[in-house]
This record gives sequence, structure tokens and C-alpha cells, in this order.
Amino acid sequence: MDLAIPINSAAVLVQPAPPRRDSDDDKDHGATPEPQRAKALIVVGGGGGPGKTGLKNKVCLLDWKDADATLRTDATVDALTARYELCFGTDEDAPWSLAVHPDGTTIAAGVNGPAGKVPNRNCRILRVSEDGLKETSALTTVGKSADDYQSAAEYSPDGQYLATGSDEGTFCLFHGPSLTPHPWSPKTYPSKVYTVAFSPSSKHVRITTAKAIHVLSTDSGDTLLEITAPAGRTFRAGRTGARGLFYTLINGTKPARSALAVWDFDASPTKPVKTTTLAAKPAVALAVGESAVAVALADCSLVILDAVSLRVLRVVRDAHDVPITSVVVPERRTVVSATGDGKVKVWRVPEPSTPWNPVLIAVVLAMVVVLLTWFVAAVVVPPGELVKLGVPFWRVDAQGGVRLVTAHVPWLRGMGLDAVRFG
Repeated sequence: MDLAIPINSAAVLVQPAPPRRDSDDDKDHGATPEPQRAKALIVVGGGGGPGKTGLKNKVCLLDWKDADATLRTDATVDALTARYELCFGTDEDAPWSLAVHPDGTTIAAGVNGPAGKVPNRNCRILRVSEDGLKETSALTTVGKSADDYQSAAEYSPDGQYLATGSDEGTFCLFHGPSLTPHPWSPKTYPSKVYTVAFSPSSKHVRITTAKAIHVLSTDSGDTLLEITAPAGRTFRAGRTGARGLFYTLINGTKPARSALAVWDFDASPTKPVKTTTLAAKPAVALAVGESAVAVALADCSLVILDAVSLRVLRVVRDAHDVPITSVVVPERRTVVSATGDGKVKVWRVPEPSTPWNPVLIAVVLAMVVVLLTWFVAAVVVPPGELVKLGVPFWRVDAQGGVRLVTAHVPWLRGMGLDAVRFG
């Protein structure tokens, strides 16, 4: 899909499965109705920013063109269509971050208000309904600088919290349906907040900046853990995955190499449990699904990995013409990427191949060695010696065929293998 505006952010909106009404057919035959499936839509935000750029500042809700679009499409811009959009004023900024409430009806979008307007109600709360998208309220989540903007946002899994981070390091946490600021909020960090993410229990919030990952208690605001980036490296993004594992992008400066690290803060709080090198270039965006991880690289490439083993499932070089700004994993086997030229593409995630079992490999190798030894022995060792040893062997008969000689091996002869002949 081509929205014809620079896209800054993307998120997944999961619509709850509609209640199913039993049909008369089902009632008559006593059949159990099939459960309805939740639907994952894509939310994107972007635009030309304040001024007469000719490019609208807006949030769009994208839907699949048909029920099978996620299964049959790949490397295409034709799978999605715009269902709703909400435009902001030409004197306002473009959306820079998006967060979707777990109930699928609320979106928090980081959109700065007109320059000079105080306070800057930059966090717009949008309501999703059958009538479209509508702004219902707004919060302030940035510092006093006119250049600051909301660079990150996320709702907690239980829907009770909204966390935000800004380009100049302001972190905020809001609580409850009324989005009341926590008593200890805001906090200020020395550099940009790239991402914010919650633990599965919603008791902890994980803040990723270039130099450190900060894990806070959502209740008290106390710092429970702080992980400093290794020398010569910086963090670029952090996302919570299955079982509470925390996936982080790490970029090196000398050399310019990117890596993906996975942390289990309960089992190993100071050392990643898994790490894999991605490429000899920086990584710029990260998305984590139940079974797949998507990483966008600075050279417009897309890397898709298995979420458990971190094995690379697919590398798409030159996935877009310009660098990717955001990636999401809306379905188990689907990745969606968006860019600064307005393109939104859908990519298929390959099924992971089953690795060979080491025991099976050893058994197969042993069988190969035995067979090779047997064939060599049949050529080198005289037949009389093989008869004494009780080893079956091959012999060319008068008709030019190859026959298996097993007369001296009773258990093989009893299986009828003495009748095996080729040619």
C-alpha cells in the first residue's frame, strides 16, 4: 500500500472476536459453532509535519483486503486497504509514535500541537469505533523544549498503564481509564527514549535508551535493574516477547555491526541468554511476535528470525527503496514493514526447518561407515574368508547379475535374502 506520506510509526490493533450467533442449522444438527477469530489490523502514523508541505499529518487504520490476504501475499503493497483515517492540522506535527490498548478500541498517538501553544497536549487519545477514528482527549508527555516530541509509547498488557518516552529523555507513566499521572512520574533520562515495554505482569516497565536499559517498578517508580551498553555499542530498541523475554537491538560503532540480544531478567538479569549477530550495518527497527522477530537494517534490508532459536528464517535485501521506519508482526507468519516514502509491504515468514537430531546424525553416519566397510571387504577379502567370518557378500553370476550370497548366514537366508539379485 502507498499512503503517499512519510510513515514514522506502526502498531498492531487486535479487534476482539465478534460474538457468534448459532445458526438454525447448527441448532437443528446439534453442531458446535466454530469459534470466531480475533482480527489483527495495522495502524500507521506519519505526515509532512507542520507547515504547508502538501502532505497530511494523519493516523490510518489499515485492514486486509480479504480474509486470505495474510496467507497469499508476499513482497506486495496490495494486501492492505485504508479503513479509517484521522487527519491533524497543518500547523500540527506528524504522529511519531503509536500505542494500542489491549481492548483494541483506543490508540495513543504522539502528535505535537501548534508551535508556541502551551501546554503542548502532544499525546492524543483516539477512539476506534464503527464510525471511524475520533480524538477524545490529550495529555502532555514531553519536556518544555519546543523541539521535544513523543518518540515511544505502549499500553501495559492489563490495560491499566500507558507509558511514554520522548526524544529528549522524558518518561511518563499514566494509570487507569482517566490516565492519571503516577505520583513519581515524570522521570528524565540523559538521552532519547527509543522504546518502552512492559513485563507480562504489567508490574515492570522497561525503558530503552542508547546507553542503558532501565527496568522500573510501575508501582513505586524505583529502578530495579539498569543494564549499561558495552563500550563502543548502543541500544536501539527493546521489545517484550513470549514468556517475558526481552529482545534488544544493539549497534556497534567500531565496527558498525548490529546484534540481537535476548534477556531473561528473572534467570539472568545481567547477561543475555541468547545473542546473534545480524549484519555489518546498523539496525533501525524491531518487532517481536509469538514465533518470529523482524529487524529492519539501515540499508533497507529486512531480517526475519525464529523467536526461540534466533535462527535466520529469511533475509530480504532492498526490501524497500528507502530505509524502513517501522516493522510489526501482526500474525504468526506475517511481517509488515513501513517506510518514509509511504510504502507498506507485507512479507511471509517461512516455517522454521526442523534441525537434525545429533543422535540421528550419529546413527546415520554409523550405518554409512558399516555399509562402506562391507562393500570394501567384499572386494578386498577373498570369498572363502568372508564365508568363515559369516559375512554376506555380493557375487556376479553367470548371467551377469549381482546376487547376494547368504548361504553361510542362516538368519539372513531364513529371511529370504539369498534370493536378492540385481540385473
